[in-house]
Amino acid sequence: MARLTYAGCGNRIRQLRKSLDLTQQQLADLAGLTNTSICNYETGTRVPNRAAMERLAKALGTSAAYLREEVPAYQVGHAPYLKRIDEVVALSRRMIARVAGVPEEFVIIRVRPSDER
Repeated sequence: MARLTYAGCGNRIRQLRKSLDLTQQQLADLAGLTNTSICNYETGTRVPNRAAMERLAKALGTSAAYLREEVPAYQVGHAPYLKRIDEVVALSRRMIARVAGVPEEFVIIRVRPSDER
């Protein structure tokens, strides 16, 4: 297991945030953290505690193990990986609701198997 580094963790957070086209404030809102905290993590000034790491991982659609550098980037294709489709849907609903300025309950996403096209 690799040792957690401030810069490595921050780089992964920044990379995933940008891949989702989120601002630091949007990520902070999704994760229930402050904008200052996100900035500190991304610049390597601080490392998130366990609870913050879990909230960030959920908001970014990845695992805390990836953010802690316990999983090499090549194992996840240099992009966030999601364990279940419901996590993808939940994250998408939050983001769509935020952009549209409507309550999350108003956003309906239907998922169907690929063979039903």
